[in-house]
Amino acid sequence: MKKDDLINKYIDGEISDPELKELNLLIDKDPFVLEEIKTMKLLETKFKQIKIDEAPAGFTDKLMSTVLKAKNNNIDKFYFAIISIFAVMILGIVIYLSISVTPGGSESSLASKSVNWLNNINFDKITRYLKNSDFVLVSSMLSILILISSYFIQQNFRNFKRIVNSAGHK
Repeated sequence: MKKDDLINKYIDGEISDPELKELNLLIDKDPFVLEEIKTMKLLETKFKQIKIDEAPAGFTDKLMSTVLKAKNNNIDKFYFAIISIFAVMILGIVIYLSISVTPGGSESSLASKSVNWLNNINFDKITRYLKNSDFVLVSSMLSILILISSYFIQQNFRNFKRIVNSAGHK
């Protein structure tokens, strides 16, 4: 049996005679085990001396209403943050593709490229890039991943809401 299990059984008073013999052998081999037992006994004694205070009346109801209000605000912020991140990523990809596929490439700075990017878009290159089978495969996999993730997030939220509502009605 593991040393920690033996010590816990000894502290809890649930140790059998064969286990006690095994613990004594461990103590003979390693005196640190005895120090560990003394420390655990001291901790148990101190924990038993701690006074447990009762929560004020209505505390649970107040806490749950605060949690629900905060949870609703956090969920709205979470979804807004996710949507914003994807919007910024898509916008960044479009801008990058537009700048990187401009014909000629004689512009000297990013600023001048970004000023002229609408005039110089090479739609043929973008179309070829978007029709590339690797791009389609990666895009499809990301879409499926996003759909599955959003399903699990929604299911977890529904379960949490059901648990909170059932706890509130008891």
